[in-house]
Amino acid sequence: MLYIALRDCFVYDVFRRKGETYELPDGVEINPKNFELAEKQVAVEEKPAAKPKPAPAATSREVAPDAPKNPRELNPGESLCGECGRMCKSSFGLQSHMKVHQPK
Repeated sequence: MLYIALRDCFVYDVFRRKGETYELPDGVEINPKNFELAEKQVAVEEKPAAKPKPAPAATSREVAPDAPKNPRELNPGESLCGECGRMCKSSFGLQSHMKVHQPK
């Protein structure tokens, strides 16, 4: 019978890799932690695939070079970098970001 290895393991002196399909001899004692019947695995794979995730939208941290410096009103607690226009969610975040603009 065909079995799928659920984890890397040895059967006697032969190494079996996780995810690979193997024809095991009839006399081999099959540990359910190591192997599963291939028919069960096929049934699991036939489930409908998950919908693809949409591309992530630009976050408030990313600023396009030609974007206006203040495209929207700032919420309380948000700060805008005077050098590059990056939106920081707190004044501490702005202080930390300003280290990027310091000469080395």
